[in-house]
Amino acid sequence: LRPDPPPGPGTPAGHLPQARVPGAAAFDGTRLVYAGGLDGHQISHSQVFAMQGNAWQELGPLPAPRNNFVAASDGEGTVWFFGGSQSGGDRTRTIFRLQGDAVSSESPGLAFGVRTPAAVLWPGAGVCLIGGDGNTKGLVFCVHPPPNAGWVTPKVQIPRGGLAAAVVGDHV
Repeated sequence: LRPDPPPGPGTPAGHLPQARVPGAAAFDGTRLVYAGGLDGHQISHSQVFAMQGNAWQELGPLPAPRNNFVAASDGEGTVWFFGGSQSGGDRTRTIFRLQGDAVSSESPGLAFGVRTPAAVLWPGAGVCLIGGDGNTKGLVFCVHPPPNAGWVTPKVQIPRGGLAAAVVGDHV
C-alpha cells in the first residue's frame, strides 16, 4: 500500500511474489526492502526483495534462510538484519548487511542467539537491535556508525521478545 496525499486511502502496490511471514522489512532511504520469512509450508527462505516502482525485484539472497528476525536501516542505502531463526526454530547470532543489491555477513555476529527483537536507527547511537527472545539481559547492540558499534545502555528493563520500537524525537 502506498500512501496517497491526505485524506487519500492509499494505492495498492505490488504483492510479494510469494506469501511470507515473519520476515524482516526496512526502508533503506530510497526503497522498501523485505527479506526471508516462512512460506505456507513453514520453510524459511533467504530471498531479499526491493520495491521498485510498483513491483518487487529480487536482489541477492541472505547468506542463510531466516524468519522471526528484524531489519533496520541507516536511511542511506544500508540495511542490517539481526538474529532470527531457521526452519528448525533455533535462535541465530547472525548479522547480515544489505548494501546496494548485495548481502554479506557481519563478523563478529551477536554474542547470543536472538529472535523477535526490535531494531531502529537510534539518534546518536546508530542502527541498533533492542531486546528479543534469547537476549536475557535486555541488551541493546548497535552496529552503525562504527565508532558506536557494540553494546550500549540503557537496556530493556524487562527483557522480552516480540516487541516493536519506534523513534520519536531523541527517544526510542
